[in-house]
Amino acid sequence: MTVAVSVVIPHYGDPAPTLDLLAQLADQAAPLDSVTGDPLPVQLVVSDDASPQPFPEQEGTAYRAVVVRRERNGGFGAAVNSGVAEAVHDQLLILNSDLQVGPTFLRDLVEAAAPWQPAVVGPALLDPDGR
Repeated sequence: MTVAVSVVIPHYGDPAPTLDLLAQLADQAAPLDSVTGDPLPVQLVVSDDASPQPFPEQEGTAYRAVVVRRERNGGFGAAVNSGVAEAVHDQLLILNSDLQVGPTFLRDLVEAAAPWQPAVVGPALLDPDGR
């Protein structure tokens, strides 16, 4: 079964951490289809929760994210729901905007979850000290 991943990132405040996460995701070793070995499609969605500093346009960047701009701040859950409404792929991943991810994060997560589908899975979160 071929799957694809939509990544939803709720955003509020300083755009720098979200931009950094998007750049990290753009540099990912793409998840691979377990049957064909082809890279799986990955959609990036940023849900701007009426941030005082609107999330910037991404002209000239290495990634292309769908940006949802909420008219009113509704908090984390509302921002997630607005982003999920734009998701187009079979698999959904919700990430906090201040995360740092390794270069094979998406591939590793998709491969680890594959034998258990359909399933709800999530990554292990570690602080900078590895705890």
